[in-house]
Amino acid sequence: MIYIDKAGHLVSRDLGELHRFARQLGLRRSWFQGHNPKWPHYDVTSEALRRRAVEMGAVVVGSREVVRILKEGL
Repeated sequence: MIYIDKAGHLVSRDLGELHRFARQLGLRRSWFQGHNPKWPHYDVTSEALRRRAVEMGAVVVGSREVVRILKEGL
């Protein structure tokens, strides 16, 4: 499952799934924010891409939910 918050943090409990989704969305792997292993994500910086991510199946959640997902999933 892929999640995105209003700030544009694209996350998943499964890094492989996250990278595949990001690639399909048109994000470069080099844009992956993996420097903090507790907070691996992509930043979706345009509203158009955020809408497209949701159209592709990303679930919109709040920022607190993103933190909970990452704490539980990694």
